[in-house]
Formats: sequence, C-alpha cells, structure tokens
Amino acid sequence: MKKYFIIGSGISGKGFSQYLNSKNIYNEIYNIYNLEDVKKINWNGDGIYLSPGVNKVYKEWAHLPYISDLDMLYADNLDANFILITGTAGKTTTAYLVSHILSYYNIDHHLCGNMGIDLFKKSKNYIIEVSSFQLSRCYKIIPTIGVITNLYIDHLDIHRTKEEYCAIKYKAINEESKYSHLGSGCSYISHNKLPFLENEYNNLQNKILILEEHNKYNFILAASILNAQYNISIEQSYNALFTFKFPLYRNMLVFQDMNRKIINDSKCTNIIALQALVNTHENIYLICGGILKINLQNINLLNTNKIKVVFLFGPDKQKFYDFFTLYNLKIYVFDSLDLLVQSVILNTGTILFAPVGASYDLYKNYKERGEHFTQLIYKYINK
Repeated sequence: MKKYFIIGSGISGKGFSQYLNSKNIYNEIYNIYNLEDVKKINWNGDGIYLSPGVNKVYKEWAHLPYISDLDMLYADNLDANFILITGTAGKTTTAYLVSHILSYYNIDHHLCGNMGIDLFKKSKNYIIEVSSFQLSRCYKIIPTIGVITNLYIDHLDIHRTKEEYCAIKYKAINEESKYSHLGSGCSYISHNKLPFLENEYNNLQNKILILEEHNKYNFILAASILNAQYNISIEQSYNALFTFKFPLYRNMLVFQDMNRKIINDSKCTNIIALQALVNTHENIYLICGGILKINLQNINLLNTNKIKVVFLFGPDKQKFYDFFTLYNLKIYVFDSLDLLVQSVILNTGTILFAPVGASYDLYKNYKERGEHFTQLIYKYINK
C-alpha cells in the first residue's frame, strides 16, 4: 500500500488528506515547526505533499517524490475545464470576478486554490488561483485557459533567482491549452493568445460603475476569459459587476468619517500591488511591515508625492526604512502594530494599510493580519 506524507494541516492539507482517503491511499498529516519535529517521524514512504506556504525542505524527506494536488485533480477530471490564474498581482481579484460572474449566470463551477479553498470538489469547471509555490510542484496539468496577470520580481525569499521565479510562473502556460494570456512583464510568447476585450470594454455605453485602473484590467481579463470559454458577452459581465464584492482585505474600506478614510489591504504583499494602491488614493499615511520577499533597493516606486508619511513595523522595518528614505519621505518606526495604530489614527487623510511584506512573521496568513488591523482600528478610533 502506498503511503504519502502531508505537511500542513490547514484547509489544503486536510482537503488533500480527505481526497487520498477517498482513494484508499494511506496518508499521515503533520505540522512541522522545526528540526526536532522532523526527527520524530520515520520518513519511509512513497511521496510527500507540502501545503501552500510550507517552504522549508529538510534533508530527512528530500528522497521522497513531491505530490501535486493540482496534477491529481486534473488527472481525475480530464473532461473538466481548468481556468488557471497566476501572476504577481491581481490573480485573486481576477479569479473572484470570474467566479462571481459565473454564479450570476447560474453556471456551475468550483473556485479554489491559493485563496484557501479546498480543490477537491467535483465540478465541470475549475477556477483556480495558483501560486508560484503550487506551480513549482506541478508538472502534468494542461489548463483550458492559462493566465498570468503580470510578472514582476517577487518571492525571492523562496525562489533563488528572478529567472527561477519566472520559469515557475510560465508553467501556467501550455501550448496545448485552448487560450493563454500573458500580462505586463512577461517575455514568453504564446501562440494561442486569449482575445483581450479592452476595446469592447471602452466601447460599452452608459458605464455607471467606474473601476480603478488596476481593477479595470482585472475585470477586462475576467470578462475575456468568460467570453472565450462560456460565450458570456462583456455587456453581461459588466451587468454582473454591480453585485460583486471585492475580496476581503483587498483595498477594503474599514472606516470613514469627515477627516479620515482607513483602507485595509493586508493582501498587499509586493511592491506592484502597493504601486496600484498609491495610484488610487491621495493624501496617504502609509503603513508597511512584515517579511520582505525581495531587495527593495532595486525597485522604483512612482507617485510618492501622494504619500505624506510612512509608518513601519515588523522584523524588516529597517529595510523598509532604508527604501523609503530614498524618496525623502517622513518615516516613523514602531515596535508593534498596536502602537503604530494608536499613532496613525490621529492623522487626517487616507490611512492605507498595505504591508508589502509577507504575513508569516506574526500571523498565519494575510487574513489573520487583516483582521488584527481592523480590530485595532476599532479599539482605538474613538479613544
């Protein structure tokens, strides 16, 4: 009997374990925090699955073949449509838009992947947000439509070089796919290009709902996918927008009065997402922190004239400080997010929580970090 190890008992790990159980494949699931945990286990088996976010590899299990949940899902559902969406920024919103519009028109599908939703639900249409971590261990899936929203330097804390990071992202693109889309920053050339409906969007009449520039791109991309695969017109997609709610902690308004607007974008974990937010807002009191994934010294941040003050916290606050100093911005540094919030809420303008750094210094994920920030705002806002 085969034996698989699963590292990480979150939604993805538990979901994969249940799937293997349904196939009568023996599996053991573990949370590994350090080398001592590793040494307690006998690693004799046939394969290992690492949940998204599990980045450290130990020599004790290096002999085990990696198992891809995406590849297994694909092999069991060869007659289904697979819409694979990845990229440095915008992939979550695009995936949610595709799912929302399909739901609006009562088309059965399963939204899953990197946003923390278990893959293993039977469906004829899979809308999958996939990270570079998931793609790095994926070899067999041929998506019906493969999408890279954009591609810039990111996750160099995990992937050794820019070239390695890009090569992994390009695994979402396959010449056997029906269509592929490569956004800005991509050098790979696809021969089955997804028709991008930008002109059709611009020609829409009576556009009441005005989208910010980055979300306009996300919407056009989602509408292009839906038109190509499901024959949903861009007019129909636009009509469905009026009931769409953007994902939690993505440019989310958590408080507003006559003097302040407070935005929680805990999902902002790279400089590209920050740039889009800075372009969107004015009079910004910017909050950054967390674990940096790249060297910021090689990055140019535009429209810094919109940023009044920068507030920093977390283990990489000195690196953030060195970066923002280049732009002659006023900077305040705090030992905790709690102390930071007590100070920043005294200001008048747009208070923008856009950490740029990853959340796993203090939190399980960006959602937990976003919840904590919102709780702190309401704890101190009226004091």
